[in-house]
Amino acid sequence: MNICNLPPPATGWRRLPAPTDYSLGADIIRMRHFRNSLYAHVTKASIDETSFNSSWSDIREVLVRLGGARYDEVISIMKTECMDPDTEEDYKSLLKEWQKQDDDIRDRLKSIDEKTETTNELLVDLKDHVVSLGGIPGKSIKLCN
Repeated sequence: MNICNLPPPATGWRRLPAPTDYSLGADIIRMRHFRNSLYAHVTKASIDETSFNSSWSDIREVLVRLGGARYDEVISIMKTECMDPDTEEDYKSLLKEWQKQDDDIRDRLKSIDEKTETTNELLVDLKDHVVSLGGIPGKSIKLCN
């Protein structure tokens, strides 16, 4: 196998290179290995978090070496990017719905607060009126605040 006249890594094009081999050919072989072992030849479509984080770290290092340090931030962002546009739209829709519900609850609480304040003011006025009429015989009037 000859890839664009690149010199092969010490282990050749078919075997994983040594962890200390950072040559372009070695990183190309590593990317092929990642694709095969994590995507193309897997038996299930899931990976546990520990394995994902370990693999992501290895893949990220290779991608930054291949693309250059200027891609470090973009590659780091990819770790948490959504891969399915439909799922992303579903989440956005849910967030909008939750925001609308939150706004509605806030409006209702504000209305309840206003009504409570109005009720308290009416009770104070009623108490003052009852007191001005001489009160209720044998009863003292107390209001909760």
